[in-house]
Amino acid sequence: MRRMLAVEPVPGWRIRVFSFAMPVILSGVTMASVAVGPGIAWSVELWAGSVLSAGLLGALVSTAIVQARTA
Repeated sequence: MRRMLAVEPVPGWRIRVFSFAMPVILSGVTMASVAVGPGIAWSVELWAGSVLSAGLLGALVSTAIVQARTA
């Protein structure tokens, strides 16, 4: 039972990839649904940049967390 519940450490790169991909997916789906529904008045560059910046911010926060956890 103990082996089944044991939590193994996750490599740092997996955390960073997840922390980048999750905000990109969520904000991308949100932007796409708004664009299909009521429409969006932003240019393509603006909403693509906001999706990318959400992913970069998630990766930056995960870098701080992973560094703090390993130190």
